Amino acid sequence: MTERGYSELSVDLLTNTVGITRPTFYRRFRNIADLAFAVIQQRFGKGEEVNTGNLMGDLFELQKYELDMMADPLIIKNLPGLILSFKADQQIEDLYQKHFIEPRRDKVSEVVKRAISRGEISDETYDYDYLCDILLGPFLTRILMPVEGTLSIDLAYQTAITVWSLLTTSSDVLNRSRVSELLSEVN
Repeated sequence: MTERGYSELSVDLLTNTVGITRPTFYRRFRNIADLAFAVIQQRFGKGEEVNTGNLMGDLFELQKYELDMMADPLIIKNLPGLILSFKADQQIEDLYQKHFIEPRRDKVSEVVKRAISRGEISDETYDYDYLCDILLGPFLTRILMPVEGTLSIDLAYQTAITVWSLLTTSSDVLNRSRVSELLSEVN
């Protein structure tokens, strides 16, 4: 997977390279996407637990872990093909959502809730999905799109400080109910 990437993998190539039979492969995996999920899940799990004692430190630690994961050849070579497989295989999409994406989003939620309990930010109803999108979006753009710039520690810091800035200043954009209210006023 790190040599060829997901798009070039086939059951025949894998079984011949590893020296197993097709029935052996299919006893363990439904398809290549299922194998890819198992490999990525084994390598990266559900993300790291962080608790540095402050919001900015926690966000930056989360981003450093995500940077290490996103910069890994396993992700770089396989993510584009995997994204396409989600649309073709709802079961694989559900696996990634439940065992890979949701645990990472939960970690961001935990970091924010700890910051609230420490009094670092106000106790509001935050749109955690949006916060996660802000944190991950620039990484995905650098991997998937033909843009200048690379995955770097600077990018990890920039994304962490962007979310920190939004959380530490009063911002309607992070309050899901306020966004809905503003949208109804516009329409």
